[in-house]
Amino acid sequence: MADERRDSFRIDDKVHLEYRVLSEDEYQRLLAQPIDELEESSLVGQLRDLTAQAGNLLITIRKADPDVAHYLALLDRKIELVASQLEGTRAGRPLTPDTRVNMSAGGMGLWRDQPLALGTKLDLHLMVFPSHLRVHALGEVVHAEEDPQAPAHSRFRIGVLFTRLPESDKDALVRHLIERQSAQLRRQRGR
Repeated sequence: MADERRDSFRIDDKVHLEYRVLSEDEYQRLLAQPIDELEESSLVGQLRDLTAQAGNLLITIRKADPDVAHYLALLDRKIELVASQLEGTRAGRPLTPDTRVNMSAGGMGLWRDQPLALGTKLDLHLMVFPSHLRVHALGEVVHAEEDPQAPAHSRFRIGVLFTRLPESDKDALVRHLIERQSAQLRRQRGR
């Protein structure tokens, strides 16, 4: 039940998105790879894994000395911010949130100028902001609809189901979605 609920939690966002269409053979080959080979070896991803490993230790420290635990959490956040900036320029050009999406941990909707056929398999690389979290997923087009009233650059709404997403990326994506929704709610209350 919890997995179903978090997969259906959706927000509108802007991400950096790169993808390529896969042949069925390429898709099957990628599906057959161990899940850790699909995961990005990004600096932010490695730091996220270390933070997860240190989680229980931080809970123990928090019980013994909340101030020290708070300080350590702040240091961890500072390191994440520096790594995010490095990650953002690692590709040789700044990666910016240039693609509008409607996203959940189970998939996303995106808008394109050209259609993609139902069943099209995709190799997706996306980065969410401001954390610069990189996510590598495999997906399948499950919805494609034309809106003749929309501008030419976003005439087709494409629905993509994530068919392979490492659990650590899924968890990080859920945290991102919750943070984005919280920020949106704060902005609405501030109006």
